[in-house]
Amino acid sequence: MQLKELCPIGMIFVRSKDGISHNPAEWSSKEDWAAGTEVLYRTLLRLAGR
Repeated sequence: MQLKELCPIGMIFVRSKDGISHNPAEWSSKEDWAAGTEVLYRTLLRLAGR
């Protein structure tokens, strides 16, 4: 399902060990999650006009 006609959207991809995703074996380090969180934080600040 694509919602791009209804609203602007984006995705932040976080690195997974061995490139495995959408699988019970998927695993990401705390550092990779922190990097993804930082991207989200900075994006929200820019969108808020700061």
